Amino acid sequence: MVFATRTSRTTGYRAYFPSTAVRASTDLLRHLPGATTTKVRYSDTIDGSMAALSAHPYAMLDPRHRAQTSFFERMQRDHAGQLRRGLAQLAEDIAAGNPPQAAGGATMIAWARPA
Repeated sequence: MVFATRTSRTTGYRAYFPSTAVRASTDLLRHLPGATTTKVRYSDTIDGSMAALSAHPYAMLDPRHRAQTSFFERMQRDHAGQLRRGLAQLAEDIAAGNPPQAAGGATMIAWARPA
């Protein structure tokens, strides 16, 4: 299973973390005959995925929330400077009353290799 965006358009969080790899479900489905999709909408941050956190930008500033997702682990390991700058800009935007607007949604793709 993989989580993907519905389209390949740039998400609001790519402005903060430009190295974020965004895969569109439409692109992936072309290579996965018989795959099924399920739209997922998160209303809280319990899951800890980037999709869940995207609807709660203030939670991304909390190290405990960031520790719950591999996205921030990879950013710290591979793009530490970009992570620091992105979080600083996110904090500024939230403080200025201009947080990014995201719905907290994702598309889950399930596929099994044919036998």
